[in-house]
Amino acid sequence: MAVNATALEESYSPRTGQRHLYAVPSPANRQPQAGLAEGKAIAHLAHELRTPLSTLHTTLELLEDFSSMDAEEVQHLLGTLRRSVTWMTGLVDNLSTSEALEDGRLRLKQTFAPVLDCIESAVALVQPLLARRDQHVRVVCADPAPLVFVDTLRIGQVIVNLLNNASTYGAWGEDIEVTVSVAHGEVRVTVTDSGPGIPEEEQQGVFGRGVRGARGSECRAGGQGLGLHIVKAIVELHGGSVGVSSVVGQGASFWFRLPSQSNVHADSAVVRVIQ
Repeated sequence: MAVNATALEESYSPRTGQRHLYAVPSPANRQPQAGLAEGKAIAHLAHELRTPLSTLHTTLELLEDFSSMDAEEVQHLLGTLRRSVTWMTGLVDNLSTSEALEDGRLRLKQTFAPVLDCIESAVALVQPLLARRDQHVRVVCADPAPLVFVDTLRIGQVIVNLLNNASTYGAWGEDIEVTVSVAHGEVRVTVTDSGPGIPEEEQQGVFGRGVRGARGSECRAGGQGLGLHIVKAIVELHGGSVGVSSVVGQGASFWFRLPSQSNVHADSAVVRVIQ
């Protein structure tokens, strides 16, 4: 297939010592491909929104007859509404953040904050999703909680994405563990689930944009594969790093590190179970 190109560009691989020339398509040739990708993204977004919107619609119809229901039935339906709204809010937040990252418009508003405050705020946001799967979050944190210099809203989004990931792939009724440790001037936050785990060959690329991997298919997980990509981007904007460790069949532990702003020894810790 012929390609009309406006220029030839050169690439060089230090590993192999080879240089390659490749054609750069003109804007006219790129537009159909960009339009196709955009159309697929919109179609996927519409698919992702259809389920929570349908749930909202059905639940609101049921609540129209709330006078004939007892308090427990009403609370159950309200919980369903909260879960749907929480899910859609997370989706919209990730989409807007992804766009801001792509355009270079994401700016941090950093302040000193205990990392435990960020964790507890994130747990409160995803609580409706945890309740649906009868999951609880067990937090093991260095005592006193270490300080970090962060944009609390964005680090909260990081933890929300990691908790949502752990809830999606973790077993029903199993705890999700969040561990906070301090070592070598860094705070490490680790979120561990009890899911199917991640094959070693997939671990390196798991933070890529649009990546869900084999366990996503196994668990029939939805989403656009943006959550972990956004985790990596936000943490790196803070000067931190991310990673994952996992053994197939034994769950997965996703972690991120940030520079510590306090001297805390890891030999003391406080344990909280957040219902």
